[in-house]
Amino acid sequence: MFIDEHQNDALIFDKIAGALSIIEITSNLLRLPKTKFRLIEGHGLNCKVYEAKSGIIRLYLFHEENTGRVIVTGGKRAIKKKILNQCFKRLKTSKMKVNKREQILNQPSYWIENINALLYNAIVDYMEEHNMKQKDLAAHLNISQGRVSQILNDGDINFSLEKVIQIALKVGMYPSFKLEKKSNVSVEDFDDSLVK
Repeated sequence: MFIDEHQNDALIFDKIAGALSIIEITSNLLRLPKTKFRLIEGHGLNCKVYEAKSGIIRLYLFHEENTGRVIVTGGKRAIKKKILNQCFKRLKTSKMKVNKREQILNQPSYWIENINALLYNAIVDYMEEHNMKQKDLAAHLNISQGRVSQILNDGDINFSLEKVIQIALKVGMYPSFKLEKKSNVSVEDFDDSLVK
């Protein structure tokens, strides 16, 4: 499986964790910009196909609406067409082991994408509730219009912790950050949550 092939490459494995986090974020009905998560149309398959992006990694979700089954596969962006053409054959028998879940949870990108999504959604909600344009938001947050555009178009937050807290407060949210012992977090098999 793709994860097995790249578990010793820290950079790629970190991006895989980020893409898996994006899938989890969207499954919790949080919005993300199309540069991170999008519906792919015109593929000719008898299902909905979604793409999650993190750096050079692309994960694809194939959702069969009539059965409710979801198949997840992925690879590097350069082999997108190959992935789309071979996904069903390859994934019908693939399984992800429990220790892979733990490895994914130990990647910084997994947690960074979660925090980015929370702040992104808070910003978009605030803009909608206050009928703001990007220019108004930039002035309110005391950041450049270009930076606001980057946040809204790419979902690229990448601020210091202090700036994240300042922005959260300015969009009417209290930031909440907690640390949990790794032993208290479930590392259940992905087969039960993502591949059905």
